[in-house]
Amino acid sequence: MLLQLIKKLTMTDEQFKLQPQLKFITIISKDLKFLYVSEMGAKYLGLKPIDMIGKSWRDLNTNLPPEDFERLDEKIIEVFDTGAAVYDNYIGVSNAEGQHHSFEYLINPIITPSGDIEAVMCNVTDTTESNLSEISLPNQVTTISELIESCPMAIFIVDKQGRILTVNKEFIKDISSNQSDLIDKQDRFINEYSGIEHAESAIAKALIGVETSQEFLSTLERKYQISEQEDFREKIQEKQQQLLNQYLTENKKLNQLIELCPLGIVLYDNKGNVIALNKAHRERISNFKKEEFLGKSGRYLLEALGLDWEHSPCNQALKGIETLDYYLKNTYGTCYLLNAIPLRNYENTIIGAMTIIHDITEYEKLKEDMTKLDRLNLVGEMAAGVAHEIRNPMTVIKGYLQFLSKNVSDSMVEQFCLVLCELERIEQIITDFLSLAKNKLVENKKQDLNAIIKGIIPLIATNATERDIELKVNLAEGLPHLLLNEKEIKQLLLNLVRNGIEAMGQQGTLIIESILEGDTVSLCVADCGCGICKENQEKIFDPFFTTKESGTGLGLSVCAGIVRRHSGIIEVQSEEGKGTRFIITFNALDAR
Repeated sequence: MLLQLIKKLTMTDEQFKLQPQLKFITIISKDLKFLYVSEMGAKYLGLKPIDMIGKSWRDLNTNLPPEDFERLDEKIIEVFDTGAAVYDNYIGVSNAEGQHHSFEYLINPIITPSGDIEAVMCNVTDTTESNLSEISLPNQVTTISELIESCPMAIFIVDKQGRILTVNKEFIKDISSNQSDLIDKQDRFINEYSGIEHAESAIAKALIGVETSQEFLSTLERKYQISEQEDFREKIQEKQQQLLNQYLTENKKLNQLIELCPLGIVLYDNKGNVIALNKAHRERISNFKKEEFLGKSGRYLLEALGLDWEHSPCNQALKGIETLDYYLKNTYGTCYLLNAIPLRNYENTIIGAMTIIHDITEYEKLKEDMTKLDRLNLVGEMAAGVAHEIRNPMTVIKGYLQFLSKNVSDSMVEQFCLVLCELERIEQIITDFLSLAKNKLVENKKQDLNAIIKGIIPLIATNATERDIELKVNLAEGLPHLLLNEKEIKQLLLNLVRNGIEAMGQQGTLIIESILEGDTVSLCVADCGCGICKENQEKIFDPFFTTKESGTGLGLSVCAGIVRRHSGIIEVQSEEGKGTRFIITFNALDAR
C-alpha cells in the first residue's frame, strides 16, 4: 500500500535527521543572526561555531553566493510573522568546497511563556548523499524528494490546514495541471476532482489523526491515497521544542551563576577575546563597563589592571595550561589570587579560557597588621615582665646619687648631674615600655578635651619658645565630653609635640587643633619640619623604628597604644620638605 510506503519513507527521513553526520541545527534571532550553531553545521561551511555566533549568513567570511540563503531567510521571516512552523523539501547551498548540495529543513518558532516568538530553530538535513538502502527502488534514489518524484504512483502531501505542500509528476499528469497551480491549494480541490464530500474524504480523516485509505476513480481512473506525515512531523517538532527549552533553561542557569558569583570571572574565546565579564569583576576588580571590553582582546583588560598579558595565566590557559592560586601584584599595589583554566569542547579542542580572580589586597594588609600586632604584643609582654624589675634597682641608685651629690666637691657636681639625667632618661624609657603593655589598665572618664589641651599648653609654649618656634592653638567650641584618661592624653600630646619640635629644629610653626565633625572629635598636631617619606609612613608606629640617632623608636608606638586604648584612630599626613600632620579621631558616641 502507498500509505505504508510513504510512512516508512517519512520515518526513514526522520532517522536521517537524527544522525549528526547528516544534519545540523541552528537557532536564529529576529534580526537573522545566529544564537547557536551545531558543530556539524559550522564544519559544513568550513567554520567553527564561535565564528558564526552573533552574525548573519551574509556576515560570514565565506565564498558562498548570497542567493543561496535568500530562500531560507524568507522562510525564517515567515515563521516570525505567522508563528507557524515551516517545512521545505529542497534548497541548494554550496559548501566550503564549492559542491552544490540539496537540503530538507524544518523551521520551528521558539515561543516564550508570554506567547512571544523569541527565536527560531532550523533543523537542516543534507539529503544529497542520504542512502535509503533498506528500500529497493529503481535507479537507487537517495532522497525523499527524489523518491516521491520518481514513484510511479501519484503522490501529494498536505499540511494540517489542508494546503497542498508538494506533488509529484505522476499526480500532475493525472490532474492534467501544473505544479504551480496546485501548491498552496486546499485539499477540497482534490475532493472536488474525485467527487467525494470533504467531510468523508481520507484527507479530512488523516488530518484529525485517523489512519485510513480510500479508493476513487477519476476521469483518468487513477487511485490516490493520503498519508499522516503532518501529524508525525508535529510530534517531532514538539520533542525538538522540549529539548530546546531544556537547553535554554540550563544555559540561563549557568549565565546567572557566573553573573552572581562573588568572585571576578572573565570568559575568553579561543583567540583571547573577552566574551563575558561578570558583575563582581566589573564592580570589585576592574570598575569597567561590559561594553568597554566585550569582543576586545584580553590584553587590553589585563593592561588596564596593570598586569602583563604575555606571561599571564590567562594567556597560558589558551595554550592548555591550567593555573591555580596564582599570586600577583599589579603596578598599583593591588594583590590578586588568580585561577585560569582552558575550556574544551566534546572533541577536547580548546575553545577558550576562564579566569577567576580574587582581590586579596585587604587580606594581605590584614596579615601585615597582624604581624605588627604580634610584634607589639611581644614588646608589651616584655615590658610587663621586665620593666618593674629594672625600675626597683634604678630607684635605689637614683636615691643614693642624689644623697651623695650633696657631699661632693664642686668639681664633681656636674658629673653627678649628668648621671642623674641619664638615669631619668632610662626611667622614661621604662615608662614607655609599660605604656606598650597590652594588659595595661587605664581608667577613662568623661572629660573636656579642650581643657586637657589648655592645661598642658604652658609647658608646650616654653619648649617652643626655646627653639624660636611659633605656637598656634585653634580649639573648636562646644566639644562634647569624651571618655578620656587625662594622663595618657597629655602624654600623647607631649610625644607628638616633641616630635614636631625636633623635626623643625630652629624656627617654624607648630599648630594644635581640636575639630568637631558630626559624631567625631579630632585632635590635630601639625609642624612644618622635614616631613616623613612615604616608605617610612607605614613603619613609624612600629616599636623601635626610628630615624633619629638618639631616638628609642618608642614614642609613636606609645601614642598608637594610647589611641587604641581610647578606641580612636591615628593617621599621618606628611610630605617631605613640607611638614607632617597627625590626626587622632575619637568617637563622641562612646561617651553617651
